Amino acid sequence: MPLTRREMLIATVLGTGALGLSSALPFPGLLPAHATGVGRSDLHYIFVYFQGGWDALLGLDPRDPSLYTQDNIPYYKTYPGYENVEMVNANRVEAGGIQFGPYIGDLTRHVSDLQVFRGLSMDTLTHEVGRRRFITGRPPAGTQARGASLATTLAAQFGQDDVVPNLAARVETFNPDQPSWASAMSVNSVDDLVAALSPNPNDIGEIERQQIDALLSRFRETSTSQRSKARTSALAFRKAAHEVVQQNLGSVFDFGANTDEMAQLRDSYGFSRSQLATPSARTAMAFRALIQGVSRCVSVSVTDNLDTHSDDWESSHGPRLRDGFDRVAQLVTDLKRTEYRGTQESWFDHTVIVGFSEFQRTAMINARGGRDHSLSNTAFVMGGGLRGGRVLGASGEIGMIPQTIDLATGLPSQGGEVIRPEHIHRALLQHAGFEDDIADLRVPAYQAMLS
Repeated sequence: MPLTRREMLIATVLGTGALGLSSALPFPGLLPAHATGVGRSDLHYIFVYFQGGWDALLGLDPRDPSLYTQDNIPYYKTYPGYENVEMVNANRVEAGGIQFGPYIGDLTRHVSDLQVFRGLSMDTLTHEVGRRRFITGRPPAGTQARGASLATTLAAQFGQDDVVPNLAARVETFNPDQPSWASAMSVNSVDDLVAALSPNPNDIGEIERQQIDALLSRFRETSTSQRSKARTSALAFRKAAHEVVQQNLGSVFDFGANTDEMAQLRDSYGFSRSQLATPSARTAMAFRALIQGVSRCVSVSVTDNLDTHSDDWESSHGPRLRDGFDRVAQLVTDLKRTEYRGTQESWFDHTVIVGFSEFQRTAMINARGGRDHSLSNTAFVMGGGLRGGRVLGASGEIGMIPQTIDLATGLPSQGGEVIRPEHIHRALLQHAGFEDDIADLRVPAYQAMLS
């Protein structure tokens, strides 16, 4: 029989299509076929994506403008260009003994929780390849992702009891080898999520629904249905989707509601009732999805486009970057002041936040007044009990080239390794309790993260 509009919407939001239902919401009783029963099931994850390729010199990996001057460009092959940006007295910012760029924003409030990674190698200048490598921890085949998103892998291990184990808001997600229920529900806006999780007021009546459910239940018991794995899964997922919708969880994300709670949320993240497709609203959605017990892993784009190759770099890149850092800072603040499930600890103690972009921008300003794509990158991790207030890895004085790093100390070492996203992923999986290489990353863990 045809699916209802609501079920078709859920299938669409999941990115599957109504007929396939190859990815679906979980429901109690549909447990993962390979759940390990190990690991830290108290951990949750938010992956914050800075879309377009961020400028590390303006944020996580600055340089002294009194040393890296125009006159010294031939030697250092690096030019911060702070005097060119539209910021009064732009210069480096020091917090907690760490130097940041002028647009680091409010993230410095949480510097004691930050692990800053410098000198990562992405081995690509292509947006799709860099983004997919960081999301999966594996180099793509051409531009095609290989392996599951780290969020998908973690959701498959821990998210079987969550309503939406894996939620992605304007961030790519992949699942070639994990249970279908661990695939991300992909949304573009808060409205998408509310629509998917709310009952349809124009749906059929309860009596008709019961009759249809009874018919499908009898159909599920036939030998023909039982011989078809796809048909059995589709019927089970239909039931799961219906039960999720009946919980009316859309109200959890009704940011336009005229209540003090929602008004405070809009004020904290800086968006209005009509701005539910903005990075600010998406960040607030990530916060609510965790603390309301809806999701285990959330991936969210916290910036608008940072791909500034021309002189728009001078006016737009820095403010957009700062806005992204400010949103993450507000997210951390809210997680810190929210008690974790009746304990004396906060949600921040049980949430790992991973900040990334597809790559950083070049150390030199191009002829058009902007910066191009670099093979190098930076990143940050915080929360979940990981020790912060430190920088791991390094970029070189000349051209900001990634240095080889001792995995145990995070310090430059001639006998070390060039750090890539997969080293960070492997460490995060170890932190979650998985010593084996369950994501097939094929690299050792960045042990300095765990010390």
